[in-house]
Amino acid sequence: MSRFIDHLQRVSDSGGHAPMGFGRTHEERVPTLLPIPVLAAASPALVTAALGAGAEVLLFPLNKGQDVQTLDPVLDLLKEKTWGVELAEPTLATVQALREKGCDFVVLPLRATPVAVLREQEIGKVLLVDSTLDEKLARGIDHLDVDAVVSRVGGAGDLMVEQLLEHLYLFSLSGEHLVVALPEKWAVGDLEEFRDHGAAGIAFTFSAPEAAEEFTRLREAVSGLSPRKERKHKGGVHARVPYAGTGDSAEPDYDDDDDEEDY
Repeated sequence: MSRFIDHLQRVSDSGGHAPMGFGRTHEERVPTLLPIPVLAAASPALVTAALGAGAEVLLFPLNKGQDVQTLDPVLDLLKEKTWGVELAEPTLATVQALREKGCDFVVLPLRATPVAVLREQEIGKVLLVDSTLDEKLARGIDHLDVDAVVSRVGGAGDLMVEQLLEHLYLFSLSGEHLVVALPEKWAVGDLEEFRDHGAAGIAFTFSAPEAAEEFTRLREAVSGLSPRKERKHKGGVHARVPYAGTGDSAEPDYDDDDDEEDY
């Protein structure tokens, strides 16, 4: 399994409580969100700053017209590190070349990814979606061979209710580990909202070495979050309703004993 996906799984499984057992400390608990710096470029200065700020996972862009050699200047810094690439124009050959360079996962645009890429089993596959995604398409994500979803919802400034609902909509339909793009302005309460509604990771825009200070603040805020709350709605605990598909309705599951009348 991809180390990144394994990390998301551990985060999702954690409630933010310290592990049980003698000698365990508060610091050993698994954080309930994984901060992920999205670097503006494959720059040694950016990589050094992000790692120095405590980043456990790095994400690089590979834009149109760029090839995998774009990453060569930072490969020595990435040895034994977990890193991935967001691809603007993914191909199976590109994904395989990245894997050979040590890439652990790729972020794939929904409308530009060949199906053949999803059949690559030795790398984590993350689908990039946004609020323009049609519900009929979103319903099918859970049936694809992808490991996680990045939800990117536009908007500058504070997190607005509409934006939160768009993230939740995408998560409720996809059924995968959710990584949310951090708003430009954020508060600890926003992190708790994302976490308590199912997000496992937070993507942070790391555009310059100076962003290390803000990333450190994000990591400290995540470490200080209280244990995950169980969300409720009117009438009881909220549960995501499984998607039933578009085929024929399943037959009701009756108890055989109920079919027999007492005489």
